[in-house]
Amino acid sequence: MIRVLMNGCFGIMSSETQEEIAKTKDICVVAGVAPRIKDVKKPFPVYTSFEDVKEDYDVLMDFSVAAACPDICAEAGRKNKILITGTSGRTEKHEQMLREAAKEI
Repeated sequence: MIRVLMNGCFGIMSSETQEEIAKTKDICVVAGVAPRIKDVKKPFPVYTSFEDVKEDYDVLMDFSVAAACPDICAEAGRKNKILITGTSGRTEKHEQMLREAAKEI
């Protein structure tokens, strides 16, 4: 079973991805991260920061904002986790961060 930590878990693309994951047997979302917890029920715990996440996971999936790039790269690198990001609006600086993180992960 592939365990996913979903960053930006209240966004539209993230929610659509969660629905597709829920239909799949070999993958599940174990927790979410969002800077503000909304009054929306999720079938997994939601935290305001990576430091609060208690669940172990295999993949950090990000559908948040480009400004989160340093944090997602640091989290994935610190825990040596696969990183998938579908966030738009990244700059060349963000792209370079992702390339550097890919060398370590």
